[in-house]
Amino acid sequence: MNVLVSGANGQLGLCLKDILDNKSVTAVYLGRHELDVTDKVACLKAIQHSNIDIWINCSAYTNVDLAEQEIEQAEKVNHFAVKNIAETCNEFNIPLIHISTDYVYDGTATIPYKEDSKTSPQSVYGRTKLLGELSIKSLLSKFIIIRTSWLYSEYNKNFVKTMLQLAKNKQELSVVNDQVGSPTYARDLAETIYEVALKLVSSDANDNSLSGVYHYANQGKCSWFDFSVQIFQEAQRLRILKNIPDVTPVTSEQFKTLAKRPLYSVLDSTKIVNQFKLENRTWHEALVDMLSILNVKSESL
Repeated sequence: MNVLVSGANGQLGLCLKDILDNKSVTAVYLGRHELDVTDKVACLKAIQHSNIDIWINCSAYTNVDLAEQEIEQAEKVNHFAVKNIAETCNEFNIPLIHISTDYVYDGTATIPYKEDSKTSPQSVYGRTKLLGELSIKSLLSKFIIIRTSWLYSEYNKNFVKTMLQLAKNKQELSVVNDQVGSPTYARDLAETIYEVALKLVSSDANDNSLSGVYHYANQGKCSWFDFSVQIFQEAQRLRILKNIPDVTPVTSEQFKTLAKRPLYSVLDSTKIVNQFKLENRTWHEALVDMLSILNVKSESL
């Protein structure tokens, strides 16, 4: 299988590289400096003279708060660039796997969101990501969109690493306790993407039965407060941290942000697990694994 990965320098792209480099896969990894996905001509050139079987798009504008101010840039990357990629895949008859987000929902649900749950984004980030999804649906017949949530890994900046860094310098922290979701380890998502890509590429050219929207997040749910407490406890157990801070739960109202966050964004991953016969561990198990890997890598926090 020959794969093109765009957004290759993000945390998911880097985890995907770790996974694909250990498989029978030939992969081209393109970060934003190698491929400007907002440039349609550049997208065409990226696969014009290559034998790519599938495009995996991990590129996105992910600064949720800054998107409220940089609306045009968020739209450019999350909507129009995705349209460029979909048009390119359509022209070369290549299937696409694209990563989307729980922010396409309004967060008012009380049970996990399924793929056919009503979308109603409450932020620029969520709205532009949904527009990207719609572009794919309108242009391609062979595609998979995977919505995920609360992504973290040993790479780049994310909630887990931010909490560990804060713990080194602070004795007290306040963390939001009324936003509930499913933390997702990017390495687990990368493994899932690999399995999905294999089946999508090996399916008949005219068989689009696998195509559509799927959810993937590690099992279970928690608040950001619960998540932070678990991070500190496991980090102390693994001797990543000597001392852990006191954590105080606060409400979203007490912790104002530019972008409105979904209060509830738990994703139901049943469809993708059943369709592709996947394993899906709990967010707690995944967190322990990530912290263990981070510890071994002795990465600077």
